[in-house]
Amino acid sequence: MGYKVNNESIEKFRNDRNLLPYNDSEIAERMQIAKSYYSSYKNERHSISIKFLRKFYTAFDQELSEIKKQKEQEDSYNNLQNDHEMVNKLNKKYTDLAKKYHKVLEERLQLMQTVFDLKKRLNELRQGD
Repeated sequence: MGYKVNNESIEKFRNDRNLLPYNDSEIAERMQIAKSYYSSYKNERHSISIKFLRKFYTAFDQELSEIKKQKEQEDSYNNLQNDHEMVNKLNKKYTDLAKKYHKVLEERLQLMQTVFDLKKRLNELRQGD
């Protein structure tokens, strides 16, 4: 029957199995075992053995490596896309803030000019007294 394996190896098998685009019959065929034998292990009617895992990884290790590599590349691309979107959002916020800053600066200059004009007018009125 084979030796019982640890829970981490079983969890790894389940995760790897879920990455494969095959049904149980196709997996069993590639492992060169009967579908009922594969199903009894997959559905935990029998404890997964090292022999079972060896057959699984012999049949699928290279393909799983390629799938994982492709998934890493897709994840990396998605992260890059997310970063790009974040940069664009930050750029827009910066542009909006710059516009607001220039508007406030313009209003401040106008206000200073108004205060200057009022002081000048006040001085003219005082001199006229």
